Amino acid sequence: MKIKFFKTTYIRSTPLDLSIAPIGVVQKETEMEVDDQMVEGAPFEENPLWFKDDKGWYYWSGGAEIIEGPAINQEINIPDPEAVPKLQKQSWNYLENDPNSMNWGIIQHDLVQSFWQSKNLRGQGIKIAILDSGIQADHPDLKEAIKGHNNLLKEETDDYQDLDSTGTHCAGIIAGRGNYKVFGVAPEASLYIGKVMNFHHQLDFEALLYGIKWASEIPVDIIFTSVNVPEMATQTGQLHSLQSLLDTLDNMGILLVAPVGDSYSQYPENRLPASLTSCLSIGAHDQKGERMDSTATSTSLDLLAPGWKLLTTSTPYDTNLFTGSKAAAAYTCGVVALLKQYLKQQKIPFSNLQISELLKETGYFPDPNKYYPETAYGGGLINPRAALKVVEAPSTT
Repeated sequence: MKIKFFKTTYIRSTPLDLSIAPIGVVQKETEMEVDDQMVEGAPFEENPLWFKDDKGWYYWSGGAEIIEGPAINQEINIPDPEAVPKLQKQSWNYLENDPNSMNWGIIQHDLVQSFWQSKNLRGQGIKIAILDSGIQADHPDLKEAIKGHNNLLKEETDDYQDLDSTGTHCAGIIAGRGNYKVFGVAPEASLYIGKVMNFHHQLDFEALLYGIKWASEIPVDIIFTSVNVPEMATQTGQLHSLQSLLDTLDNMGILLVAPVGDSYSQYPENRLPASLTSCLSIGAHDQKGERMDSTATSTSLDLLAPGWKLLTTSTPYDTNLFTGSKAAAAYTCGVVALLKQYLKQQKIPFSNLQISELLKETGYFPDPNKYYPETAYGGGLINPRAALKVVEAPSTT
């Protein structure tokens, strides 16, 4: 049947939960074809009926009228809403490397046995600020992880809903809880969400600076951002302000992790904040250990990490496969959380520089007999187990 909207109406991915952010709007006077049967969902203004289109999107019936199709007084068969399955979490002692709930990087580096189970290292007690596009706060694999949030944009609101998905993707790779489908690298780390952009191409640089300051005042242990802005696109004052904040973080022992960026240029690029001193700069490699062509080359590149089709959380309430240096940087952030947890528990002092050097020194290359340019590979491919073995050494002497 056909409907016509007499008011601007939200487009929703599900009619069952109105706390989930809408995915768009349809304008007043718009006409569209929808299913002949309406569905029952969450009531809005005491009206629980919703239209559904062929894409599986939903529209509240109180915002539109039927102009073609069943007569208005015709009895409409309303099916019962689908039951939401009960979420169950597996015991850490019996958890297996399951590709349906873990990205291949977790499996490839055997984090379940080598960190989570045998060492009880899952990010407990580690605070991570994610300065990005926000987060899908009610996602079952993320909502338990969120311990604080702030909207750093000039919007006079504390809304931190993710409109872009990048922040949600990265958060799942870092600290997905595994309640629904996705385990992150550090599945018990605490997340502090700072919204510094609505979409990845609309960065508010001042919001990023405010976000770093906010995170340092918590204080967190690690700051992650997917921001990667070409140096030439920033003003000198912004560059100096950012470096000054990073110097403060360095003195506090707060490590900033960021992607080197994605580019097919044959020339090395430096992007902010990854190119700045004391920021861990990460590129991506695939499941075979080969550097991804999309990873930018840079004189500031520190490491490559898993960054090809990583299983992670998505908006509004599901999973996705995330690829690129942003995914690799998020993976690395999770690894740093595991290492920082061990260092804190053992009361081993380690500076940001020492952690960066540790990861580079324990990195490896696919072929030890082959030359790998530093601008393309940095210190090699990340090796979490080798890094942990090095920091464990002082406690065994």
